[in-house]
Amino acid sequence: MERLYVVDGHGYIFRAHFGLMNVSRGERREVRLSTAEGFPTGAIYVFTRMLLRLHDDVRPEHIAVVFDAGRKGNFRNNLYSEYKANRPDPPEELGLQMPYFRQIVDAMNWPVLCEPGVEADDVIATLVERARARGWEVVIYSADKDLMQLIGPGVTMIDALRQTLFTREEVEKKFGVGPEQVADWLALVGDTTDNIPGIPGVGGKTAAGLLKEYGSLERLIAENPIVPRIKVRQPFGDPELLERIKVSRQLVELKRDVVLPDIDTLLAKPWNTEALLALFQELEFQLLVDKLQTGAQMSGVQKSKVPIMPVATPDTVAGPPVDTTPFRSRSSRRTPAPPARSGCGSRARASAPSASNRSRSRSPSRVDRPRTSRSATATSARRSRRRRPRSHRSPSCSRIRTSASARTTPSSRPTSSRGSRSPCAV
Repeated sequence: MERLYVVDGHGYIFRAHFGLMNVSRGERREVRLSTAEGFPTGAIYVFTRMLLRLHDDVRPEHIAVVFDAGRKGNFRNNLYSEYKANRPDPPEELGLQMPYFRQIVDAMNWPVLCEPGVEADDVIATLVERARARGWEVVIYSADKDLMQLIGPGVTMIDALRQTLFTREEVEKKFGVGPEQVADWLALVGDTTDNIPGIPGVGGKTAAGLLKEYGSLERLIAENPIVPRIKVRQPFGDPELLERIKVSRQLVELKRDVVLPDIDTLLAKPWNTEALLALFQELEFQLLVDKLQTGAQMSGVQKSKVPIMPVATPDTVAGPPVDTTPFRSRSSRRTPAPPARSGCGSRARASAPSASNRSRSRSPSRVDRPRTSRSATATSARRSRRRRPRSHRSPSCSRIRTSASARTTPSSRPTSSRGSRSPCAV
């Protein structure tokens, strides 16, 4: 059976960018990659590695990478002017990298779909409808909850970052309803991310209970039941709330009739090695340049310290663990600060043996050590600090502190005119 792989391009981009900001478990430590001139490249690098990993693990024959064309002219904004109005612009350093994402995909010779007037979700929904009509299987690489209404027989969705395969059972566990009711559920609950209004006071459990009892949003409107614990007890009979519900339902509904090329033409072709090499050299991805020049398999880059999104398939979701070791490019490594001069309080700490050295060195046994209480030791140390002559302090301490802080301050990145909101704007 034929299988179509669909990649949510914007989902991969934002996962790549924000994945670098949370590379350690339970901590939020930013990892910034850049060229020698200071141009940010972190999201591009992780995005590229994710696609290369998908290529090596899946070897797709039919594939499409779908990007958003931008908000201008989107039919949802024409329907509801406040749609996604609360979303901030992408971070500046991510905006600068936007033009490169499509260039990477084009150099890999994978089909790119970016249709104006609609969103990437509508394009993906149309691809799913066409593949279903042909009897193909579809694998969607995304974590977008709006796309979970597409899951069904022959259609699976994979959150590759968390190694989660979304089936009907997983959707029911997440929402409390099946995939066919996800759109009604979203219309009732609303979505603060996309600024979809919904019904004030109705949460996920209440919406799931209503849909289980009445089956659909249409029947809820017809029956107009009493909804407990909200301000308007019968929201489906209130004209203002009813209009909000209908608008919300239209916003979450996915178009499935977008004009697209035939799915038979969505073929993965051999890479344009020269174009890839030029991009890797421009972006200073030396590790990938070496592998591309030697003709080695790209997934053989095992020792990179950048977190890579593992790729799963419907056949197996298990995969290698994500490498969460922080990484800094050669150009962004800080020069170690020179040892401080006497009097700054750093020399004693620098000359003190490390814990490992102390453990390896021979030390008298616990019995042979003099018995000194901790309080007496601390008191003696405080007295010695008080007795320390003022003349021993180096007059250059302030200069050392200033230079150290200057060294650790990130350099200002040069501005660039390459910034963009969408990778389609090339």
